[in-house]
Amino acid sequence: MEADGTIRTERLLLEPLAHEHAAELFPALSDPRLYSFIPRDPPRTVAELETRLRRIEVRCAPCRQELWLNWTVRTEGQTIGRIEVTVRDDRTALLAYELAPTHWGRGLATEACAAVLEALWTEYPLDRIIA
Repeated sequence: MEADGTIRTERLLLEPLAHEHAAELFPALSDPRLYSFIPRDPPRTVAELETRLRRIEVRCAPCRQELWLNWTVRTEGQTIGRIEVTVRDDRTALLAYELAPTHWGRGLATEACAAVLEALWTEYPLDRIIA
């Protein structure tokens, strides 16, 4: 992981998530096929997604007992999804990802998650990561 939190792989660029990414993330995250596996509705507008990203870009849960790490996932200059990690004070982390269905089946989620896992094991004193 680079000093600014960026992670690079052979095919991907993972940048720390910010609300400014809402417009470029919207096409990937508004696809209803993605929510067959995620228990929430897709964002209806870019503004709605931006509001959600503002909540999670702060990197710390309101309870101050969790660290929120989020990255946008880009390939070939296109933003295709995001990776989310919640680091808990019990030395566990929860990892999840949202990847545009148009990019499923190419190993991109595996590549992104592997890079994030490597960074987590290196940067944080974790005993367990749950995906």
